[in-house]
Amino acid sequence: MRPRAHRGASLSLLSRFRPLGWTPSSLARAALHGLPNVPARVLSVRYPFRLLRYWFMHELLREAARECSKPLAIAEVGVDHGQQLAFALHADAHPWWQRWDAYDCAPRSAELAARGYTGIVTVDLESAGAPALLPPEAYDVVIACHVLEHLHEPEAGVIRLARMLKPGGMLIGGGPVTPHPGLVWRERRLRRTAQPHGHVSVLSPRRLRRMAVAAGLEPLFHSGAFLMRKRGFVLEDQGWWLRANLAFGALFPGWPGEIYFAWRRPVRQASRRASQAAPAAGPHVAAAAPVLTRAPEGG
Repeated sequence: MRPRAHRGASLSLLSRFRPLGWTPSSLARAALHGLPNVPARVLSVRYPFRLLRYWFMHELLREAARECSKPLAIAEVGVDHGQQLAFALHADAHPWWQRWDAYDCAPRSAELAARGYTGIVTVDLESAGAPALLPPEAYDVVIACHVLEHLHEPEAGVIRLARMLKPGGMLIGGGPVTPHPGLVWRERRLRRTAQPHGHVSVLSPRRLRRMAVAAGLEPLFHSGAFLMRKRGFVLEDQGWWLRANLAFGALFPGWPGEIYFAWRRPVRQASRRASQAAPAAGPHVAAAAPVLTRAPEGG
């Protein structure tokens, strides 16, 4: 796969405004149809900002699909109730993926299989056994949306996820963001009160760029999402309010809110380890590990 490149100026101010060129109709359709485990009040407006995480991922996936010569092989890490796949199914009449596998530390296997996930893997990204369950060079796109802030060592988690990408593949994701000068203070406070599987790490635009480079990935896109949001807020019915918030996020990606990114694995970075690793059959093969759940094909 060869996603659209933004060499040199990929993280320039201009590139951050890409979401202003995306169509908000997919966001409106998902809100109209509803998503699993999303309260009705959130869906009571046309462009719910609480669904922007799925919209950003969806539009980045569609960009990748347009650049790929065949349907995508997708791995989604941290799937919750399967909202991201449900969003895609509501937004597009013709799927542009051929695999959409789920990786989660405690997957709701039956529910996810019924939603159409083609493979379901139980894996804790920070466990010693995680690398054996993450097939190398198996996916065109890996989604890690609202995942990194749950890892004690997100840099190490990104390196593990990057191994799953085919050369030219993309890692996309995002999460809560904090201005870089407040990162250490904020992270210490979080870790003192963190609940199991809660937020333990803090992201900033600078930290995310460093993560990408350390994992051998090329940053293509970083942008904030909004100035403010409120469940069921009447202005979220208005397209101009959505565009104004996207523009604000582009101008101030470190504003306390959410940030989203797309990073590419260079084509030249074909991993020697992949050929030496255990067979990368992926989550369709039940023999890969006892924690693997085989889900029905299609759906």
